[in-house]
Amino acid sequence: MATTAVKICNIALSRIGASQTINDLDEASTEAGVCKLFYEHVRDSVLEDFTWPFAQKYFTLNLIEEEPNEDWLYKYSYPTDCIRAIRIVSGVSRVDAPLIPFNIGNDDSGRVVFTDAEDAVLQYTSRYEDPVRFSPSFADALSWRLAYEIAMPLSVEQSIRNTAWQLYRTAIMKSETNAANEPNYDTEREAEYIRGRE
Repeated sequence: MATTAVKICNIALSRIGASQTINDLDEASTEAGVCKLFYEHVRDSVLEDFTWPFAQKYFTLNLIEEEPNEDWLYKYSYPTDCIRAIRIVSGVSRVDAPLIPFNIGNDDSGRVVFTDAEDAVLQYTSRYEDPVRFSPSFADALSWRLAYEIAMPLSVEQSIRNTAWQLYRTAIMKSETNAANEPNYDTEREAEYIRGRE
């Protein structure tokens, strides 16, 4: 059976011991209302928490301005579906590629990317909305995070909510291990890059 938003919500409900499941996010039930309120926000948060391989995109950024300020040579538009910017791709071998500095900012047009790279290509995590194409590990992590978020408005015991959070973190760590074992997925280099931005 294909993964759907309703199925993910029902797994989350079962994980906090809810007695009712839902047939549709728009139905007139407390459970559906709470799941609908949290689902998209939680999905995007889980996408942001880890570099999920299935949600990665590479996009040639649209130039807005050259020499926009004294710190950077170029200012580019930020992709509208970007959840988390990962790196500017250099165009050379991944193993030997230097990390290209960049920064995220805002101007009158919205979010922008500053960098010294000409014709910059951004690798990023996209806002991936189709649950049919979620990886199994992402769907599992999403259901645990959703369970954590909906537990309070559904008046579930705090201990169950805490357990859901712990199992969400476990699901993320398991996904990191799985991704590290996939061919050509340079998690160590990416982790070093992300640490350098913090």
